[in-house]
Amino acid sequence: MKAVFEFIDYRKFLLHYYEERKRSTRYFSYRYFSKKVEINSPSFLKHVIDGKRNLTRPCIEKFCNALGLPPKEAVYFSHLVLFNQAKTAAEKQEHYATLRSLAGEIKESVIGSDQYDYFANWYTPVIRELICLYNFNDDFKKIAAAVSPSIHTSEASRAVRQLLKLKFVERISDGSYRETNTAITADGPVTSIAVRSFTQIMLDRSKAALDTVP
Repeated sequence: MKAVFEFIDYRKFLLHYYEERKRSTRYFSYRYFSKKVEINSPSFLKHVIDGKRNLTRPCIEKFCNALGLPPKEAVYFSHLVLFNQAKTAAEKQEHYATLRSLAGEIKESVIGSDQYDYFANWYTPVIRELICLYNFNDDFKKIAAAVSPSIHTSEASRAVRQLLKLKFVERISDGSYRETNTAITADGPVTSIAVRSFTQIMLDRSKAALDTVP
């Protein structure tokens, strides 16, 4: 059975859990699970998996116990539920931060942390354009100063390393950079949070620019 850390959608994890238990345990059923979580509806788990019902905080704790999750996995599952069910971007970011704090247990391809960071830090897309237009010779102090408003040298350095890691840019023979054909996508619940945040930040900066630029 796959660990909960391999999922970014708790309903898919519950479906996986149900199918695995059904395959290995003859008497396991939706009704049996409902009894374990002390819920009268025999189809409650199915309704949750199908997206027809959500889990309340008391239910989350009962599910963790019924699923037999160790402490760290229980914390991950709890925040995964709250992340998936959150109604605002702020709530999603709060719970996603906790999920990422467990990054040592999470597959990067599942959590999409690099894609998230690309959009979460407003200056990373800006630096991508800058370093492909001008050869800064990896002078990160100059790169940081070229961004408006300016950022810290370490932030500029980290952004360039990330762009190389994501293969959004590549270094050419003269030491400068050029954009690659790698597609920058914004799919999935994780990256969409950062995209909304990025869009709002850029709108705020545009408004500020109208007030400060002559």
